[in-house]
Amino acid sequence: MEEALSGKNHFGPVGVCPDINSLVNNLSRTGAPIALVDIDSQPAQLLDSLGPIVNRFVHVRFVVISSECGSDLVFKAMQVGVRHIQMKNTIQSELCAVLERLVETAPSHESEHGIAISILSASGGCGCTTLAVNLANELRLKNSERVLLVDLDHTYGSVGTYLDMHGQFGVGDVLTHKAGIDTQLLRTTATRFSENLDVLLSPAGANSPSIDVAGPEKLMALIAACKKSYAITIFDAPRISIGAASALAGESERIFIVLQLLVPHIRFTKTLLSDLVRNGISESRITALINRYRKRGNMVDLKDAAKALEGISLAQLNNDYTSVIRALNYGTPLADAAPKSVIRRDINQLTSTFFDSKVASNGKLHVQAGASHEPV
Repeated sequence: MEEALSGKNHFGPVGVCPDINSLVNNLSRTGAPIALVDIDSQPAQLLDSLGPIVNRFVHVRFVVISSECGSDLVFKAMQVGVRHIQMKNTIQSELCAVLERLVETAPSHESEHGIAISILSASGGCGCTTLAVNLANELRLKNSERVLLVDLDHTYGSVGTYLDMHGQFGVGDVLTHKAGIDTQLLRTTATRFSENLDVLLSPAGANSPSIDVAGPEKLMALIAACKKSYAITIFDAPRISIGAASALAGESERIFIVLQLLVPHIRFTKTLLSDLVRNGISESRITALINRYRKRGNMVDLKDAAKALEGISLAQLNNDYTSVIRALNYGTPLADAAPKSVIRRDINQLTSTFFDSKVASNGKLHVQAGASHEPV
């Protein structure tokens, strides 16, 4: 295959994926327009596995590489949504022409330049919304970019409560809009909190349809529209299904799971992590964030938690109850209510650790996420 592409400057492999999970992770990060999949080892099983991936990455043109091309295989590939079956014995003479044709018909993915950050929780009340609100505000201050904070908690709508915000429209209106989701809809539906920070309120915090906004099939269109419309989108998602969490995490450059040092929280986080990885989410993009951390008096030792959650990075927000309550009472982020607080310092450290605040010459925000952003 590399020999067939050699000397063709307009084509070149981004990388090689050893398995389906790796393919999902790499497509999430790169937005590559074409994926070539060798199915010779297990044709039927690999085509079955490709089905949901084709549906998820609608901008990608999938080509399967095979030594045989029987009618049953062609029919199954068509059902899955594969765009072309390339025989191995004609790769040298045909592949480049096939790629030329597919690139011409592929939808542009360049406009989806924004990044998404998902904040999940191990339990209600563990600080998911506190992190979401203040992370959004700190990134807005550091980057001078338009930031959208989306409240996916359809039960309580804690973002509106935290920021003392009320709006006529919210997530429910966006997801029930029959004409589709676009930039104009998002920006006219979101409520402005401050310069460069918009909030898409939960149905519980807006006079909008009461709808379970966490369905995976509904989230995909919303996420794509957010990335087209805002430089950074933060999803506050404390109570969503594993299917919705996987869909959200799959399109996110960074995933935080907020928990406290309690046995039930660690157990739930471990289960959630296992489910996310099984659905193709790379561990290197996930951080377990210990909230209300104290050096002494925790129910579980930090070392034991790290051992139980081996495989993902751990970070912590120190216990700063007074500052958080002050911000909540005033209805403002910590930057305004407690600018010198310990917890604000910790959140700023998170932004410095995981996000590069410099904007490149092309205007796109660069995201530092350790091993999750290696070339693919």
